[in-house]
Amino acid sequence: MKSVVIAGGSGTVGTRLSELLRKAGYKVLILTRSKEKVAKNDSYLFWDLHKGEIDERYRDIDYVVNLAGSGIAEGRWTDSRKEEIMNSRIDSSALLISKAKERGLNIKGYISASAIGYYGEGGTKELSEDSPVVTKEFLSDVCVAWEEAGLKAKSISPSVTILRIATVLSPRGGALEKMDVTIPYGVANYLGNGKQLMSWIHVDDLCRMIKYAIDKPLDGIFNATAPEVVSNKAFTAALRDVINPKALLLPAPALGIKLMFGEMSRVVLNSSNVTSHKIEKSGFSFTYPTVESALTQLYNSKKS
Repeated sequence: MKSVVIAGGSGTVGTRLSELLRKAGYKVLILTRSKEKVAKNDSYLFWDLHKGEIDERYRDIDYVVNLAGSGIAEGRWTDSRKEEIMNSRIDSSALLISKAKERGLNIKGYISASAIGYYGEGGTKELSEDSPVVTKEFLSDVCVAWEEAGLKAKSISPSVTILRIATVLSPRGGALEKMDVTIPYGVANYLGNGKQLMSWIHVDDLCRMIKYAIDKPLDGIFNATAPEVVSNKAFTAALRDVINPKALLLPAPALGIKLMFGEMSRVVLNSSNVTSHKIEKSGFSFTYPTVESALTQLYNSKKS
């Protein structure tokens, strides 16, 4: 049985990925800071980034998937918060790689998350994996450093895949949890003028893509985003139509968003027209290529 270690395995994506891999016959081990979880369940491995420690059972591993990183939307971007966002990504990569090297692990594939925040404010320009950073800002700096840290896994594995992940749509937590709050009560708010382009991906397609990177194996940098890119206003309208078609489609003014969230407002006000051509040309196909198909499935699954 092939084994996969997942860092960040308790999050929205990690939880769904664990289910998918276990169903496919993989042995899944999840890194956690909770000694209680480790004591109760042998599928958990303890790690401590601050002390540079990983469970001694981090051996004889076939694949490593690194989704670890402090959430970018979990608090206002103070200097200390920015430092935590940056360091959690770099330090997790460094620890996974250094311990694998130290223990002589024969890793067949290393898959690391990154984000489409790499590109910055892209406007309407189509962005491929070969596109440079468009506007240098905090998130683009994070992604550049994150990818540089992940690519160091070339020293422990012949296959290193970096996935630049778009906004993840999931029935359990994540972006939708914040987007759909007011719609049942009759108001669907698009953000700013709503013209900013929005790249996104269904959580199941993302997890299938990670599994695809393991099975193929895939190697290199790939955008993890659905083929259909829509404006924020169009996305909000589609979300409204699935949840409550009678809700009013109204703007949430950009100024108010900036005042409330500060620099973090760029996460939702930046425009990103990110392509999926490279991953599709490699042979991957999306189950949910359109906003309508993704949202319909997600909200039908919530009802069942």
